[in-house]
Amino acid sequence: MKVRYFVWLFIMCTMLGVGKNVVNAQSDIVFRLQIWKEEKELVERFGEGFIEYQKNVPALFIRPSKIRSYFKFLRMGL
Repeated sequence: MKVRYFVWLFIMCTMLGVGKNVVNAQSDIVFRLQIWKEEKELVERFGEGFIEYQKNVPALFIRPSKIRSYFKFLRMGL
């Protein structure tokens, strides 16, 4: 189970539980812009290696096909 932006995911999940929908929508836009900016810089810095990493590792959310292994990971603590 891999996610590229653990910190952003944690902050977004925290924000979703608090505040009004307008604040959450604004936060979502800010997070996505920040991630886009960071990834653009990382592609410039690391090139093809980072592009391949992007293809294999989701940015924020676990791929639906990996949900079962994610819960197995949580149960076993691996």
